[in-house]
Amino acid sequence: MNPSCSGGSMTGQGADAERERSKASSENHLCQDSENSAKGQQDVSAGPSSESHAPAGNNQSGTNLQAEKGKATFLAAQKKRRNALIIALLVLLLCVGVICPGFIHRRAKTDVTQMSVQTDKKLAELNQAIEREPNNPQLYMERARLFYFDREEAANAYTDLSRTIQIAPELVDAYLLRSDVGAFLHRYEQAQADVDKAAGLTPNSPAVYVQRAHLEEIMEDHNKAIADCQRALALEPQNFLAFGELGSAYQGLGRYAVAARCITRQLEMHKEPQPWPLNFLSRGMAKFYMRDFDGAIDDENSALKIKPDLGTARIIRSYAEAAKGNVALAEADAARGLVEESVPSRGHRLVGDLYRYLGNHERAVEEYGKAISQNALAVNSYRGRGVSYYRLGQLNNALEDFQQAVKLNPASTTLSYLALIEEVLGESKNADRDISAALHQSSPTSIVYSNSAAIKYSRRNLDGALIDAKKSLEMDRYNADAWQLLGTILKAKGNSKEAQVYLDRAREYGYPNSVPPPAW
Repeated sequence: MNPSCSGGSMTGQGADAERERSKASSENHLCQDSENSAKGQQDVSAGPSSESHAPAGNNQSGTNLQAEKGKATFLAAQKKRRNALIIALLVLLLCVGVICPGFIHRRAKTDVTQMSVQTDKKLAELNQAIEREPNNPQLYMERARLFYFDREEAANAYTDLSRTIQIAPELVDAYLLRSDVGAFLHRYEQAQADVDKAAGLTPNSPAVYVQRAHLEEIMEDHNKAIADCQRALALEPQNFLAFGELGSAYQGLGRYAVAARCITRQLEMHKEPQPWPLNFLSRGMAKFYMRDFDGAIDDENSALKIKPDLGTARIIRSYAEAAKGNVALAEADAARGLVEESVPSRGHRLVGDLYRYLGNHERAVEEYGKAISQNALAVNSYRGRGVSYYRLGQLNNALEDFQQAVKLNPASTTLSYLALIEEVLGESKNADRDISAALHQSSPTSIVYSNSAAIKYSRRNLDGALIDAKKSLEMDRYNADAWQLLGTILKAKGNSKEAQVYLDRAREYGYPNSVPPPAW
C-alpha cells in the first residue's frame, strides 16, 4: 500500500493571451503527447527496467475549482472569468489523491489571525447590506464566498448559494460554486445536478467542463475528467484550470510524468508577477512519486521561497527528505509545517502519511485521528488510518475506517481497500461484491488491480492474480505492492529466479511495511 497524498486535489489558473486556433490545437495535446512518450517506456512483460522509480502513491486528487472573491461573476466576460479562476487556484492539489490524488485541500488562507479580523468585519458589513437588500443575489454570493473560502463555513455558504439560486435561477456562477461546496459536503448528486444545470444555461462553457472535471476527480473518475478537460481546452486552449485538472487526473492514474508536464505548462502560462507556489508544490509531489527526490525538494523550496509559511510544501518536502534517509530532518520539517499549515485537519493527515511512509503506524494512527477529530468528512484520513490499522493487525478498526471512507465517497480505490480487508477477515462474499464494484467503475486505478491481485492470490488463483498484478504495473510502474505481488505469485508458480527480480524491485520502490505480506 502506498503513501496517500490525497487529495487532493492540481487545478490551475487562467491566462489572458489568446492564440490562433490552429496553433492552440497542437498545444492542447501537450500533456497527452507526453503521456504517450512516457507510456512507451513501460513494458511490464519484459520485466523491470534499469530506470529509477518512485514509491507507489495513493494519490487521489482532491483539487477544487474556486470562484473569484469579488463583485464580478465568472461569466461576466472571458477575461474576468480567467482572472477569477487564477485567484481561485490558490487551492490546488494537495492528493489523493490523492492524490489522491486529491492531495490538496481546496481552500488556502493567508495569515490566519489577520484574515480572521478581516473576515469578521467583512461579514458584519455583508449582514447589514443583506438586511437592507434582502433580494440582492450578488450579496448572498459574496457572503457565500466569504463563508466558504475564508471562514471554512461550508454549510453556511451552501445555504447562501441556495438563496442566491432562488432569487436568480439564471445565475450560472451560483450553480458552479454550489457544486463545489456541495462536493466538499459530500452532496455529490446535488453537486452533479448543479453542474448539469449550469451546462444547460451555458452550453459549451469551458468553466462548466472544468468544474465537472473537478467533480469527477473528487469521485476518482479520472478518465471522464480527462475527457472534460480536453473539451474545455478545445474551446479555450489557454484555460489554466483545465491544465491543472488534467494534471490531477493523470496523477490519479499513476501517469506522473504527464502530470508534471501539465503543471509545468501552468508555470509557463503564469509567470508574472510571480509563479503560483502551489504549482511548484504539486509538481514536486509528482517528482516524488517518480523518485526524483532532489527535484521534488527543489520544487518545494521554490514554493516556500514564494510563500515561506506554506506548511503544506514543507510537509511534502519532508517526504522526499525521508526517502533520501534524512529522517530527523524530515520529522523536523513536518513538525514546523504542521504549525504553519492553514488547515489543521489537512496538516495532520499529511503528517500521518509521512509516518505511514516511515512505517511508524502508531504515530500515523495518532495523526489521522487528529485530522478526523477536526474534519469528520476527511475521507483520505479514514483510508490512511485504515491502512495503518491493518499494518498493526487491528483488523476490525481497519474495517470500520474503510467502511466509513466508502460511505463518504465510494471511489474505486477505497472500495478495493475495503474488499481487501474483508477478504483478510474471511468475508469473501462482501469482498467479491466490493472488488467487483471497484473494477467496474469507469476509472479503476493501479491500486484497485493490485488489491484485486492480492485477493486472487489469497485464494490461490495464481493465473488471475498474475493478470491483475501485471495490469496494475502497466498503469503505474511505481506501485510497490504490484511488484511484490508479481514476485510472490511467480515464486508460487515455481519461477524463483524471475520472482526475485520483482521482489528486489519491490524493496527498492517500497518503504517500511508497505508491501502486502505473503500470507495473502
